[in-house]
Amino acid sequence: MRDQLQQGKFRRWLRRLLLVILLAPLLLWGLLSLLFTTSWGTGMISSRVEKKLGLACEIDRLGWVPWSGFFVKDLVLSAPEDFSPACEVVRLDSIKITPRWQDILRKRLGVKELTVDGIEVEMPVELLRHLSKKSQTPPLVLADQAAPEPAKHSLAESPQSHPPASPADVPNQEKRPPSSLPPSPPSSVKTPVAVHSQISIENASVRIYSIEHPRLEFSTFDVSADFPLGGEVASGQCEIGSVTAGGGELFRDLTFPLNWNGNTLALTPQELETRGFKFSLSAAFRPVHGLPFGVLVNVPEQPVSLSEVLQTDLPVSIGTFAARNQLNAYLLYPHLLSGSSLSTYRDLLVQSSDAETPIVFDWGQAQFQLTPAGLISRDFRWVGEDEAILGNGYLTKAGTGVVITRIVTSEQRVEMYERRAREFRNDFSLRMRPLITPDRWYSDVRFDLAKTGLTLSLEEEEPSPKIFP
Repeated sequence: MRDQLQQGKFRRWLRRLLLVILLAPLLLWGLLSLLFTTSWGTGMISSRVEKKLGLACEIDRLGWVPWSGFFVKDLVLSAPEDFSPACEVVRLDSIKITPRWQDILRKRLGVKELTVDGIEVEMPVELLRHLSKKSQTPPLVLADQAAPEPAKHSLAESPQSHPPASPADVPNQEKRPPSSLPPSPPSSVKTPVAVHSQISIENASVRIYSIEHPRLEFSTFDVSADFPLGGEVASGQCEIGSVTAGGGELFRDLTFPLNWNGNTLALTPQELETRGFKFSLSAAFRPVHGLPFGVLVNVPEQPVSLSEVLQTDLPVSIGTFAARNQLNAYLLYPHLLSGSSLSTYRDLLVQSSDAETPIVFDWGQAQFQLTPAGLISRDFRWVGEDEAILGNGYLTKAGTGVVITRIVTSEQRVEMYERRAREFRNDFSLRMRPLITPDRWYSDVRFDLAKTGLTLSLEEEEPSPKIFP
């Protein structure tokens, strides 16, 4: 009798256990469906997105199916209320996420497939600047990266007599590989990515533009991509219908191969050409905290027609040009930009209204460094047989800056420079003086950019009235 009672209890316990196992997924499905389909659920998700990105978020519909995953319909990200003018930044038709449940149970980000369809991005640079000011994440500014007061060149300094052959020949030039990425932000926790995650993007377009200066814009249209994130080694590709800048088309029907090497998604160097201008492009992305990425643009030494590239007539021509440019950033922390640029020029000619006295530079170079504080040029110079221009300066992200230039010329051409200075303003003079170097005269000119405008001064004198606007 006792054995029969124990067997009966065991059967009842087993039936209850099976009932719980069968009903738990249905109950979870019902609770999550109720959460996602109510205004309270969509509002909670929207609030988390707003807190993370700093953009107002509206979601029309959320949902999930156990065997298919989660989906989002009609998501719109807009500029925050304290930014003017009001504008939509991101409009997205649908997102579908197929989770990897075994990874989620192990407290890992388990995504088997992520499909994004119909996304339009319209990002004004003024909004990026606004969001960077509001960000509570401290910028990664090293002690030697703070915007310095440009130092004047020594009075005894002479222009460099032997120019570098290319950016690769300049000492201390950073030569990190294209896969180099910035370090993770402070207090970051790297999130591992589940194996064999596949990302698909369809019908995407991105436009970055300026509200204050409408001609400053960069757009890509008809973008589609299919690539892996996770696993050991895999490949994918990205297709772009067209690329425009300043209203003019640069490229059409581009295809880029993408390679996953275990922890980084990389674009191997691709040779491109637009308007007779050749360069190579490579990039890398890592799916960790902050979503860091890096871009490298190399320009081999080549003849350049500025009028053809910029599609406008200019009084400046360049014989040959070469450059190396690198940018590191975070998708989730756009204010943490860093980068460097080094360019070299040969046979640079500046033509003026006086056709008999053009300014000719045999060679030149310019070095720039981008930091969260702003843009710094520690050295730029153009050197010719009869004249040279040396300088340095900085531009902060607040829109203020200083540039100091030294103009060096031969004694025979001093009057020509003074004449051009008077063409700029009747009462203006460069007040050129003899340099220690024989037969060389110089003048140090300082430009100060503030929110009120641009002013000019010579050496330590008081700044002149605004020259712009």
